[in-house]
Amino acid sequence: MTLSPNPLARRKPAQVQPLLARIAAVAVALIKSLDASLRRLRTDRIDLLWVHLRDTLTPVGEVMRALDDQVRAGKVLYGGSRP
Repeated sequence: MTLSPNPLARRKPAQVQPLLARIAAVAVALIKSLDASLRRLRTDRIDLLWVHLRDTLTPVGEVMRALDDQVRAGKVLYGGSRP
């Protein structure tokens, strides 16, 4: 999968800051949710983390990057999202 070009490059400066905050909030929410699930399941890794309902305001590349970060951290074996 190829990531789309930088979504911030197409936006006006006044639009960039709220978008950055939203992207960061999505990543933080994903991490907090995953950590809570790992605690409830009493494990240190899950095999598959699948995002069923993607936030249409957040670029898909950012969602996939957040999933990939969790794979690289060793918390998830595979991550994915519906198109």
